[in-house]
Amino acid sequence: MVVVGKSTMADGAAGLAIEVATVLATLISFTLLGRQLGPADYGGFVAMYSLIGIAICIGYVGPGLALLRTAMQANLKRVAGHFFSEQIVFTVVASGVVLALAPHVVPSIGLGTVAMFLTAELVGIALFNLSANLRIVALGYRSALWLQIGPQAVKVVVIVVLAMTSHLTLTTYGLVYMVCTVVAGAIAFKIITASLDVSLRPKAITGENVRLTLSMSSTIWAWGLHDNGDKLVMAANRVGADLGLYSAAYRLVQFGNIPVNALATSSFRSFMDPEVGDQKRRAIHLSVAITVYTSIAALGIVVLAPIALPILVGNKFHGSIAMARWLAPMLIFRGILTFPGNALVGLGRTHARLVAYLSSAAVGMVSYVLLVPSMSWKGAVIGSYITDAVLVTTLWTLLLRTPLPDRVDSQPAGNVSLTVGEGTDGE
Repeated sequence: MVVVGKSTMADGAAGLAIEVATVLATLISFTLLGRQLGPADYGGFVAMYSLIGIAICIGYVGPGLALLRTAMQANLKRVAGHFFSEQIVFTVVASGVVLALAPHVVPSIGLGTVAMFLTAELVGIALFNLSANLRIVALGYRSALWLQIGPQAVKVVVIVVLAMTSHLTLTTYGLVYMVCTVVAGAIAFKIITASLDVSLRPKAITGENVRLTLSMSSTIWAWGLHDNGDKLVMAANRVGADLGLYSAAYRLVQFGNIPVNALATSSFRSFMDPEVGDQKRRAIHLSVAITVYTSIAALGIVVLAPIALPILVGNKFHGSIAMARWLAPMLIFRGILTFPGNALVGLGRTHARLVAYLSSAAVGMVSYVLLVPSMSWKGAVIGSYITDAVLVTTLWTLLLRTPLPDRVDSQPAGNVSLTVGEGTDGE
C-alpha cells in the first residue's frame, strides 16, 4: 500500500500555495492584459511568450532540475558552481535562438520589446528559480516558498501599477518588468548564496553534468514544444484574432490544472527517493485520484465558460467560449500523463522519457502544420489531443514495461522536491 506521509502532505500544501499564488497572478494579468490589448494583440503577446517559454525550458529549468537531482547525491557547495556555469551557457544559447526566431514568429512585436521580456525571464526570474533550488536542496521544499511566490508578486505589482496609471503597453510592461525582476532576483540570489555559504564563482563544466543537463533540458524543451507548438504554428500562419481567442480559452482551461501541478511538484521527491520506491504503484494511484478531479474540472469549464470569460476579459473574447469547451477534456489527458513521467525519472529511465516527449512533440508539430492552415483553432485543438494521446500511451507503456529495481538501503535524500511549470505565457 502506498502511504502519503505528513511531510509529503505539507509539501503538497506548500505546492498548492504556490499554484494558487501563480493562478491569482495569472488571473489578474490575464484580465488586465486581455482587456487592454484585445484578441489580436493579445495573441501576439502569447505567441511571443510561447517562444520565450521554450527558451526558459532550455535556459534555466533544465539546469535547475539537473542541479536538484545531482545535489541529492552530492555536496551542494561542491556541485553548485558547475551548474552556475552551465546555466550561463544555456541562457546565452537560448536567448540567441529566441532573438533569431522572433521576427519571423511575432513580427508585430519589436525585437527590443522581445529582448526586454526575454531578459526578465532568463535573468531575473532565473535568479529567483536558482535561489529556490539551492534552498530546496539545503532546507527542503517549504523553505523556498517565498522565492517561488516572489516573482508572481513582482509581476502583479508591475501590471496593476501600469494599468492604474494608464501606461500598460507591451513596451512599458516589458521595460518595468525587466528592471524589477532583475533587481529583485539578484538581491534574492545574493541573500540565499550568502546564507548557505555557496560560492558565486562558476566552475568548470563537466561532461557528466552536461549530459544530465541536456537530458533534463531536452525533456523540458520537448514538453514546451508539446504545450506551445499549437500557438507557434497559429502565429506563423497569421490567423489573426483567432490566436488571441484561442489563447484566452487555453488559459481558462489551465486554471483547472492547478491541483495537478501542485501534486506533481510536491510528490516528485517521493519518486526520486529509493527509501520510498514503488514508483509504478504511486503513479497509478495518483493518476486515478487526479483523474476524478480533472473529469469534474473539465465539466465545470464546459458549464462555466460562458460566465467566466466575459467577466475576466470582456465581450471581445466571446469567441473563446466555444474554444474553451473544445479544450476542456484536455485536463483529463494532462492529469493522466503527469505522474508516469516522474516515475520514469525515479526509475532512472530519463532517456526513455525524453524519447517519449520528443516523439509526442514531433507528432504534434506535424499535426499542427497539417491542420492549422485549413482549420485554424479547431486544427490546433485536434492536434493537441493527438499529441497528448501519443504522450499518454508512450509514457504508460514505458513505465509498465520497466522492471522495478531491487530495494536498496540508502540515506534519505532530504526533503527535496521539484518546481517546474509547463512553461510560461507571461501572465
